[in-house]
Amino acid sequence: MEDVRSFSEFPDLHRCLDSAMQRLVAIWDQIGIENDQRKAREAVVLRHVNDLLNDMVGEEDQLRQRLLDNIQKFSIQLFGVTQELHLPVYEPDDSFSVLQLEKKLREKLKELESVKQERHERLLILTTADANLARQLCLGAFLIDSKVTPSLQQLESLEEHIRELEEEKERRQKVFSDVRKKVLQILKELDKKPGSGFEREVVESSLESISLAMDNIERAKSYHDKLAQLLATNKDKVNDLWVKVKALWVRLDMPSDEVKEFEKKVTNYSNHAINELSRELDRCEQLKMLNIQSIVLKLRDELVGWWDRCFVLAEHRMTFRPFDEEPATEEMMLRHEMELQAVKSHYEDNAKIFEKVERWHSLWEQFLALERKARNPDRLNNRGGKLLKEEKARKKLTIDLPKIEQEVTAEIDEYEKSSGKQFLVSGMTFRDYALKEHENFATEKENEKLSRQQQKAKQLEDELMYGCRPLTPGVKRFATPSKCTPGKLRKVDTLLKASIYGSHKNLTNLHSPSLTLSRDKFGPSVPRALNNLGLDPKTTKSDLLRSGGKAFASPFTVGSSSTDTVSSGKSVASGRGNTAVIQNHEYGSEFKRPKIATEPYF
Repeated sequence: MEDVRSFSEFPDLHRCLDSAMQRLVAIWDQIGIENDQRKAREAVVLRHVNDLLNDMVGEEDQLRQRLLDNIQKFSIQLFGVTQELHLPVYEPDDSFSVLQLEKKLREKLKELESVKQERHERLLILTTADANLARQLCLGAFLIDSKVTPSLQQLESLEEHIRELEEEKERRQKVFSDVRKKVLQILKELDKKPGSGFEREVVESSLESISLAMDNIERAKSYHDKLAQLLATNKDKVNDLWVKVKALWVRLDMPSDEVKEFEKKVTNYSNHAINELSRELDRCEQLKMLNIQSIVLKLRDELVGWWDRCFVLAEHRMTFRPFDEEPATEEMMLRHEMELQAVKSHYEDNAKIFEKVERWHSLWEQFLALERKARNPDRLNNRGGKLLKEEKARKKLTIDLPKIEQEVTAEIDEYEKSSGKQFLVSGMTFRDYALKEHENFATEKENEKLSRQQQKAKQLEDELMYGCRPLTPGVKRFATPSKCTPGKLRKVDTLLKASIYGSHKNLTNLHSPSLTLSRDKFGPSVPRALNNLGLDPKTTKSDLLRSGGKAFASPFTVGSSSTDTVSSGKSVASGRGNTAVIQNHEYGSEFKRPKIATEPYF
């Protein structure tokens, strides 16, 4: 039953066998084969069919066994490859048939073998690059076994190591390139060629061929430092020689053509340049000895200039006795040069302070100039906005002067604190120097004020005593002549009003016997004028006429330390500190002049 059920599963095979047997039986019938022969032939057919089927079954069984063997082999190989590649073990699906399983294992193995090959190729490239970089940088190679399949982490670590080496290579190449550029520049300035061996290699080798070991870079830096030190030494020598040679050229009035020709020959800091400058210096020194007198005179002029820049006091200048000695000698010239060098050094050591002091002095001179302009009456002819410009300049100076003065004081305090020496300007501290300038300005201002008052009083005295005529001709207001005589004109108000405004026009002789007054009191503005003139504000016109002008005779004198007494009709002044007290003995009144300002800026 089972065989039939099994055979029935192959209907095509059943039909094929049935058709073949029917055809054989028909053939046998046609031939006339009987039962015994027919059974023998049927047995042969059955044996052939059975052998064929057995062969087929055997082949298929071999195929099955081969598939099973492959599955086992592939599984073992896959396990090994996954271990080498550091991958998880491949686990196929349980539902796969033998043939499907064998196919999947074979494909997976092929895939992993390809990955393994790629990793080995990648490892070879990376190890080659690492070896080249390590050799150029003189560093150790990355430790990895090239015979073992590397993991992804190992390859990534190797790549990161190579990137670091490349960055280090670029950094070292930049350092070496910079050093080489500096070396080449110094060699050019020194007009020098590199020596043999490593020095020539530094200058001539390419960056790719030269070893970038740290030792080589340090040696290159050391070579550069040695050249830089030599260049600095030569620079000092050349600059020092140039200063001396140019100073001698100036003193000797060397022709410009000769100077330019020599400057073209010396353009660097080589030993050849030093030798050329030394020879030129010797030549100029010889010429200097032949022209001592003219050189000493030039040294004196230059020394005076530097004394002025350093604000050297005249008494200190006089201590330098060779300045006035004659005739000129070599020793005198040397002493002048030493003094000049000392003054120059003092200025250069404190150039910042001196520049600020000069700035303050310049602003102070501008301030004094503006103050003098302010006291000049001609400035009232304001054309082009001069008054506005002067006022703006004055305001700016009142801001800048105290500011720069504070800066100078701070700089000097810092210098004195650090050096322990006192910094003097014209033989005194800067504070005393500035205070003296302020006091001189205040004294000058007060003296000018007193001088103007004395001149004004003298002018009024002369006019009252002797009379005056108008500075401009009078203009008649009417066509008919005036019936009043000139001697009877009332001029007192005009005189006193003129004193208020500082003008003395149209003054007449107050001593005229025919002068008459309509009233005995002055107007309200006259007492202020009398006060300004040092007279009693309560003075009347009658009192003024009775005095015969004596009230204006020497209206005040200034005393400095003690009280001076004079006869009646005169006035005296007593000095009380900075306040001048003026006493008029005829009128028994005192007037005080305000105290001198101590702040020159306001």
